[in-house]
Formats: sequence, C-alpha cells, structure tokens
Amino acid sequence: MAADFNISLTNPSAKDVQIGVRKIRAGRTVTFRRDRLFRGPQSLGDAAIPRGQDPVQRTIDDLADAMQAGRATAVVAGKIINQRMMRSLLSPDGSSPVIAVSGPTTVEDGIQTIVCTNNTSGVYTVTLPDPRDHEGDVIHIIVNGLQPVLFVAFGSAGIVGVRFVGGTLTARPGRRLTVIGDTLAPELGTAIWRVIADSDRGDRQLVTGAAAIVSPFASFVSVVPPGGGTVLALPSIATTEWGLLSIKDDGGTAAANNITVAAAAGETIDGAATATITANFGVLRLQGFGLNWSVV
Repeated sequence: MAADFNISLTNPSAKDVQIGVRKIRAGRTVTFRRDRLFRGPQSLGDAAIPRGQDPVQRTIDDLADAMQAGRATAVVAGKIINQRMMRSLLSPDGSSPVIAVSGPTTVEDGIQTIVCTNNTSGVYTVTLPDPRDHEGDVIHIIVNGLQPVLFVAFGSAGIVGVRFVGGTLTARPGRRLTVIGDTLAPELGTAIWRVIADSDRGDRQLVTGAAAIVSPFASFVSVVPPGGGTVLALPSIATTEWGLLSIKDDGGTAAANNITVAAAAGETIDGAATATITANFGVLRLQGFGLNWSVV
C-alpha cells in the first residue's frame, strides 16, 4: 500500500521564494506532509493560483524552477532529492505512488518510489515487481536505514548495472538509485531491472593495522602500514557493488612495510592468490570479473 511522506523545503537564498501557495522565507526550512504542500493559505504566505490552473502542477513547476536556480532544496527521508525524483514523488495525479518499508516487502505494481526507513534487525529483502510488466517504467529507491537493503526481482528476473555483479543488488544506507524495467536483454535471456542512475560513489576505507577485511562497499582503500606491513583480505567479487577497487600506500612506507592483498577463497588476482604493494606510495588497481581480479 502506498504511504504518504514528509518533504522538507529549504530556502538558502537571501530572498523569500514562492512555491505554489507556499512562501518560504529566506534562510528558513519548512516541513510539510506531501498532501498539505499544495494547500494554503498559511502563515508563511499565500499566492493566488490563476483560475483553472492545477495547484499541484503549479507547485511542482515553481519548486523545479527554484531548485534549478539554487533558491530551494528538497529533502525526503533525510536525503536531498533532485528535480527528477521530486517530480515523481509529487505526481500531478494526486496519488501517492510511494511506499515506505522497514522490513521484508514485495512491492506492488504502480509504485514509483521506494523509501527504505530505519531498521535494526539487519539486512532485509525488498522484491521488485516483474519487469516484464514494466518495460520502460522507472522506480526510484532511497535507502535511509541503519542497515543495507537487498533488492531482488520477481520470479526469474534479475537486476543489472555497471557497478555491481549478479542479479541482485545490496544498497547501503545513504544510497539513491533509479532502475528501469527492460525486456530487451537477450544476453541474459530474461527480463531485468536495469540501474540507470546511482548516487553511490563508493566508500573510502582507511586501514592502519596489520590486518583488515576490505569492505564490499569500498572503492578506495587507503593504507598506512605499521612496522611489519599490512595484509588485506578482499571480499568475494560477487558480493561487491563496484567490482572496481584501488588500494594505495598512503603512509609512504610500503617498500619496508609491504601491503599484501589476498583474494577470497576460490578467487585469484591475475591468477595468483595474492598481490603485493612494495613501492612507497604505490597503488594497486583491481577490476573484478567472475572469479578473478585483474590488475589494471
């Protein structure tokens, strides 16, 4: 079932900004429930909307113009949203094609945005609808919980994207992405949800000890090796979101304190079990595919 939500509007400029029937004072942040954003007047101001003009569409257009000019930012579920997501969330038909989830959920047809809220029980699974019924349809995803969320597709369909491997997607907190239904994927032999937009830039992981496990969410590992060096254990390639990883000696002592990088069980690095950084400020760049990390 679709859920309503709150949207916070901030005016960072030195002048008041008019958003539909709402006037947001300079430097102020005001939070509205979605359906009340289009109603007025209220103490912050009132604007007359010409007879015959849709107040919802007027509000969306005003907000888009203000966001474009840097006179307004919009926040949903604790995350700043862009104009495209704003238009989807504030759909002119007056419906609320948004679902807020905090546990295992199968998403119904018609949902355009999924907001994953706080959860404390570990990773849970959200099942997307069958993409064969949604070719060309878009779903926006906001992960705003305490734990990652696993997204899978209905039936035998999968999820693909350039930044992760496999038919499922694990999205960490703070991530925003957009998927589109695609049945034109003969290389996979099935319908898929394809990632077409992704706010994720990967995590930076700092390592200063003698041993560490590389996070599957990391795209860059900064190592300051202690005396005797550091051993890094790579995650399984299939569990990584990116499949791209850079490891650097940021301590500048790898010649004396080698950084040894070990592949997961059953996997290799250019056919070997390990690779080693032996140059001061040296960098190891890896591209994962299948069961092998290629040094690039």
